[in-house]
Amino acid sequence: MRTNLRKLEDKEHKLETLRALIKEGRASGTVKYNYDDLMKELDEQLGKQQKSQSPF
Repeated sequence: MRTNLRKLEDKEHKLETLRALIKEGRASGTVKYNYDDLMKELDEQLGKQQKSQSPF
């Protein structure tokens, strides 16, 4: 019985956390991104990281 109660409390806690995160995400607004711009930005960041780690 106690085990089932703990499982239920754990699920309820997870749901509360998920609801809070969804609410936070919705309140943060939206960003206008398209796939191509995102990929370009990530490629640029990766290139900078690789240059900084290069031994030459």
